Amino acid sequence: VSDFAKLELELAGMAAQAPPAPEYKLATAWEAVQYALSDNLLGFDLETTSPERGGRFAAHEAEIVGWSVSWAPGRAFYVAGKPQLLDWVLQSPAYTKVFHRSGFEYGRLVEMGITPVNFEDTKMAAWLLQLPSTHLKSLTRQILGRDPITYEVVARGRDMGDIPPEEIVDY
Repeated sequence: VSDFAKLELELAGMAAQAPPAPEYKLATAWEAVQYALSDNLLGFDLETTSPERGGRFAAHEAEIVGWSVSWAPGRAFYVAGKPQLLDWVLQSPAYTKVFHRSGFEYGRLVEMGITPVNFEDTKMAAWLLQLPSTHLKSLTRQILGRDPITYEVVARGRDMGDIPPEEIVDY
């Protein structure tokens, strides 16, 4: 069975299972790194400012305001600031990192001097599987049956850089 067929079967199995109730917590970088080390597969996401140029997101101008790491379904920590303490995990081939839209995370991390290796991309996987949408919020609904919090609800017209970490943690 090909890798894509395995992924499609796994996604179908995930959709059939009730996802656990989420546990998202604000943490220190050290706490997040300790939990990230508990598994060799982890989800990783950067939260950044949202600069616009000509009505479009200016990705290269985005500044990192925080990051999240998930080591088990429905469990994640959000950490304010840049992910310097996680650099060796992000650069280690021993850990598989799961990004969504990896080009963005990769670009921001490389600018910090961190070159991620051994990562997967849920957006690319969704595209290859020809799912109806590759957007993260849509995939959360399609695969997990969960209605995620949107950027608009969290931001309420503010930029991520102006939002207290306590308000970002569930995002």
